[in-house]
Amino acid sequence: DDGSVDATGDGQHQGGLYAVGTHRITYHASDGCGNTATCSFLFTIEDCKKPTVFCQPVTVGIMQTGAIQIWASDFDAGSFDNCTSVANLELSFSSDKNDKLKTYTCNDIGLQNVEMWVTDEAGNQDFCQTTITIQDNMNTCGTQDSLVVHVGGLIANWENESVENVMVEVSNGNAVMQYTDQSGTYEFSNIPMGYDYTITPSLNEDHRNGVTTYDLVLLNRHILGVQKLDSPYKLIAADVNHSGTITVADMVDMRKLILFVANEFPSNTSWRFVAADYVFPDPANPFATDFPEVMNINDLDHDMMTGDFVAVKIGDLNGTAQTYTFEEDAEDRGADETLTFYAENKSFSAGETFRVPFTSDKIGEVLGYQFTLNFDTDRLELADILPGEKTTFDNFGQSLLDEGILTTSWINAEGQSPGPSANGLLFTLVFRAKADGKLKDALWLNSLRTPAEACHSTMKKMEVSLAFRDEQGTVVAPEPFILYQNIPNPFKDETVIGFNLPEATTVTLKIFDLNGKVIRTQNVEGRKGYNAISIKQSELKDWNSGVLFYQLETPEQVASRKMTLMK
Repeated sequence: DDGSVDATGDGQHQGGLYAVGTHRITYHASDGCGNTATCSFLFTIEDCKKPTVFCQPVTVGIMQTGAIQIWASDFDAGSFDNCTSVANLELSFSSDKNDKLKTYTCNDIGLQNVEMWVTDEAGNQDFCQTTITIQDNMNTCGTQDSLVVHVGGLIANWENESVENVMVEVSNGNAVMQYTDQSGTYEFSNIPMGYDYTITPSLNEDHRNGVTTYDLVLLNRHILGVQKLDSPYKLIAADVNHSGTITVADMVDMRKLILFVANEFPSNTSWRFVAADYVFPDPANPFATDFPEVMNINDLDHDMMTGDFVAVKIGDLNGTAQTYTFEEDAEDRGADETLTFYAENKSFSAGETFRVPFTSDKIGEVLGYQFTLNFDTDRLELADILPGEKTTFDNFGQSLLDEGILTTSWINAEGQSPGPSANGLLFTLVFRAKADGKLKDALWLNSLRTPAEACHSTMKKMEVSLAFRDEQGTVVAPEPFILYQNIPNPFKDETVIGFNLPEATTVTLKIFDLNGKVIRTQNVEGRKGYNAISIKQSELKDWNSGVLFYQLETPEQVASRKMTLMK
């Protein structure tokens, strides 16, 4: 609001880029008779975004004076801000931006936790946690090689697969921590001798990792006595609600997670840990006594590199959870069959309400299934769900209906396959049409949220697909290679790119800006039929808004479309 003009234009909205500060916008209006009017108001642009903070560990040696001074900036690993230049960022050890310098002495020998705070010119702050290792390389403090030792170990699941990113704390009142690497190992150096310590591992993220309806089948068969879980670690994984018992209540929490009704277990962490050298008195009942989830060391007087733990992913009863970055998918359990659902390819008109029964002629062979149903919200609205003979409302997740997503998970409650005489009608969906169309163009089965899979009575994994029949009961020929328009479009936070493949194959999705620069590439193992890839705004690097192009490639074909990202 200094009298200069930043922009002019016609219309009700004046977009553009404006500097931080107060601006005045003036509207001039006129009618066909020559009457005019003017009004103005002020608006303020503020920098409300926290800096992006990156920090790194530091190792230093005590000087001959018995101390050393370290600047907060020594821990910086490339922090930056959207408005403030790097040179003008304030780095400190606390929210007090003047707390820039810290002195370490002989009392600090070993590994210490550190916070590095970054403050921008607008006062926005954020911080990261790292460590500093204080060494006595010149033996100034008399600790060289005599008063400090190493503490470490391995964290792996019951199949001896290493578990990455487990936070491990070593504490004797003051805790130091680090994360396991891809090999599942951790190691603390320069731990002072002569004290008692506790080693505590923890990991509480991605509760859904490794949890599917297959695990529900295993849990149900255990509860019914059809097939007991054969390991104390599997039993711990089955105690989803942390009650010390295994009941139907655990199944309820698992199903809610699978259906995206819940995003975490309400009474448990995603992983629990058991000291690897612990022998269960009763392996068939690991809850009979408290098992050690930490490791205590009394009067540490030598290197201790046997701090090993068995990691248990809660809800994962068959060991399929991903345990480290870039791990390949768990070995397939023989997915050589497909459970196909059938629906009539109805033609519908705007305003019409109609029913869509879902049937399968193989339901008598399966113990359970799960999948995601997507419907085009521009053409359809889900009005009701009518469960079948063996399904209930609890088999459906309705938390994502606004996005056109319905999830489902079902198991045979008896723990055995229903048999060949089972009724093929599973459930019926009632839709209300918003526009004219055909069902096969507005409804898709995929793995966008709940992965599409089934469990055969032989305990082998099955693929799941959806096929449409015409009014005479003939299966409609599958669509050829098609790349659909993303939904929604324009989008702000997340959008879904759908495509159809005539055969299963590897596909590559590329997203370009208007200059042809690739800003994201993603390889996907596509299934025959409809597939979908979810794209989040956060995955598009620093691209905030505007028109983008996306291209889908197979070994034989390629197709492109355009989409719009809004602020």
